[in-house]
Amino acid sequence: GLAQLVRRYGALPFSRCVEPALRLSRGFAVSPWLASQIRDEVERHPDSGAKLIAAIFSVDERTATGLHAGDRVARPALTATLRRLRDEGADAFYQGPIAEALVRTVAAAGGVLSAADLRDYHTVDREPLRTTFLGHRIFTMSPPSAGGVILVEALGALAAHVNEWNHTTGPMQPEYLHAVAEALKHGFADRARFLGDPAFSHVPLEHLMDPAYHATLRIDPDHVLAHEAYGSGPSGAPHQARDAGTAHISVIDQKGNAVALTTTINLEFGARLVAAGVVLNDEMDDFAPAPHTPDVFALSSGDGNRPAPGKRPVSSMSPTIVLGTHGALAAVGAAGGPRIVSATLQVLLDLLVFGLSPGQALALPRIHHQWEPDVLDYEEGLPQDVSRSLERKGHRLRRHPGIGKVNLILRSANGLDAASDPHTGGRPAGL
Repeated sequence: GLAQLVRRYGALPFSRCVEPALRLSRGFAVSPWLASQIRDEVERHPDSGAKLIAAIFSVDERTATGLHAGDRVARPALTATLRRLRDEGADAFYQGPIAEALVRTVAAAGGVLSAADLRDYHTVDREPLRTTFLGHRIFTMSPPSAGGVILVEALGALAAHVNEWNHTTGPMQPEYLHAVAEALKHGFADRARFLGDPAFSHVPLEHLMDPAYHATLRIDPDHVLAHEAYGSGPSGAPHQARDAGTAHISVIDQKGNAVALTTTINLEFGARLVAAGVVLNDEMDDFAPAPHTPDVFALSSGDGNRPAPGKRPVSSMSPTIVLGTHGALAAVGAAGGPRIVSATLQVLLDLLVFGLSPGQALALPRIHHQWEPDVLDYEEGLPQDVSRSLERKGHRLRRHPGIGKVNLILRSANGLDAASDPHTGGRPAGL
């Protein structure tokens, strides 16, 4: 996918684009965020965690368990892989020594990945979803990601309520947060009913994207609706899955070209397998092995998301570009499993409704509701009177350490204003 982007739109050759990652793989300082992920991995998997970290960084297990923020590490096996990609191009990933290592590692773990699977892999182009909100054109990801569908549906449901909110008070009003939660529940209910890979099943996009349909999505300002009013299906067991395996970058260049790019291996160390220095993903969890069987994020899916050869699973990725009167206005997206959608939606509303700066938007505590389980997650910093008001409206609240990790760029007459989510210690970079 990255090679396709370079071939079609890039100003540099693919080899030059690989170089920054290649340099980084030769040595870098462990960040506080990475240190916490390493510590959690070792604690959760006392029998195998140290071995996995040792394999990722090519160190012994004793060194792996003692890594702290500020320690220097390298990834020599990944360096070799990136060097081959730089010299031979992206096809070297799918045939030859790298592909052989991938197949060998998966087979040793009991998997079914074959050399033919890699050799025959291809990218798929799909038209982005499009909508308008407060005069802005918004482009976001289409199925098999559910993120864009939920985002468009939530914006459509909220459009009728924008004038009800106190724009001076800002986005910490219980009435506003209640409306956001209810809009998200409508979107996630439809995700459970309809979403799948459109190459294999019918996804009624015309219906789901229809403003007339959005106008029928009821939001009671005083109370939550009955569960059945949002959709159907059994409730998943409430739990909080980790979501550290996703990354999002937003880019706008000097000519106004914009990119919103989300990549993921699902959970923080994916399938906990390493081949040729590459940490393999566990995206199979995004499928539903049986209808309405919850995944690790307690998300249910229907028949359209059953696993099948060649099928891509439903995800929550929501890379989004907003166009204003003079071209690209903003590029935004997030990491965080299903909380990607909630975080991206709230940041968009912070910008377009309340006129906040990127830094202000990313500093605010966020909420998340995915219909099932029937729980409203909230971040630390939500005022107590607001949380009590939400409880009086019928929400069952649960504190969550972090709802999405957003990266955002806003373009204005004064130039570019960017912000990285404070949860992970990232920072904007200008070249």
